[in-house]
Amino acid sequence: MPAGLGSLGGPRTKSMDDESMQTPSEKIQLMLNDVKTIIERRGSYSIILVGIHGIEKISKQEGLKVPEEIPELRKNAYAIKSCRLVESARSFVEVLGCPYDAKDVLKSAEAYAKIAGSSVPEEIYELRELIAEKWPSAKANE
Repeated sequence: MPAGLGSLGGPRTKSMDDESMQTPSEKIQLMLNDVKTIIERRGSYSIILVGIHGIEKISKQEGLKVPEEIPELRKNAYAIKSCRLVESARSFVEVLGCPYDAKDVLKSAEAYAKIAGSSVPEEIYELRELIAEKWPSAKANE
């Protein structure tokens, strides 16, 4: 890991300076805390999933139980991805005027929301209505 980076790209702490001194359980807890922090800050979906995968991998290699909160953290990552896709779709509509691209992105946003086990964001329906109003041909091509 590059100097100056924590387990998932954050600042290094004094306890992280000598990773060889950490037990697998300590590494897992450190990564778990990083994943939770990234979720709280609505950070990168892919970094969250990389962290979760790392936790699962270390747990498996060391014969440890995977932390119980991993499924919920994964759902949070999918919910964050859904929100990011909605933001992208809004940009396609409002900034770029690309309704077909926005519609495709909204389909993905809806799928991620369902995987996360959350309700489909109302903004998806609002954007679809906006697309239908501004670009009737886009609505016809569904």
